[in-house]
Amino acid sequence: MVAQETSLGWILFGSLQQPPSNMKVAATVLANVKTFWEVEAVPNPIKPFLTQDEQAAEDFFKKTTIRKTDGSFQCRMLLKPDPPQLGASRNMALTRYKSLQSKFTKNPEFKKGYRAVINDYLLQGHLDPAGEPTDPERVCYLPHHAVRKRGTSELRVVFDASAKTRNGISLNDVQRKGPKLQQDNFTLLIRFWSHTVAIT
Repeated sequence: MVAQETSLGWILFGSLQQPPSNMKVAATVLANVKTFWEVEAVPNPIKPFLTQDEQAAEDFFKKTTIRKTDGSFQCRMLLKPDPPQLGASRNMALTRYKSLQSKFTKNPEFKKGYRAVINDYLLQGHLDPAGEPTDPERVCYLPHHAVRKRGTSELRVVFDASAKTRNGISLNDVQRKGPKLQQDNFTLLIRFWSHTVAIT
């Protein structure tokens, strides 16, 4: 048997001349340790593990995304197979909009900034005026609100896809969840500690 110090502590390796009486116990311990390391294995940051639903979402995204002549990308919504009926959402969106109008009345500068953002969305082609739908049950109206960056006057408009319709379902509920684009903190910390010098 040989003892060697590693970055994880001391280890023993080598052949045994005579199997000890506690060999069965040692084998059980080794099996448990192996299982522990398989469960607690550090994920590969280059090729992360994807669930079946995440893989289906990524495959759909790659298959349906196109690049337009102006350089922008266009992709279809990642709807789940046979999604449930969304239900009416117009009244909910109008109620939220009336609340927004109340804020406009109290703060004209806020209204001016909000309108500028919406007009910019229209100019860039991110929004189009919507007509009367032929089937209200198959249309989802998204309420929106403003978010300001802390310490600045910069304003952006956020559309709330988590808002529930009359059926208690949101647009987010009927879409697939794709894989996370950001690496989790655990993986980042392990990589940070693995080398003498870290570059950020």
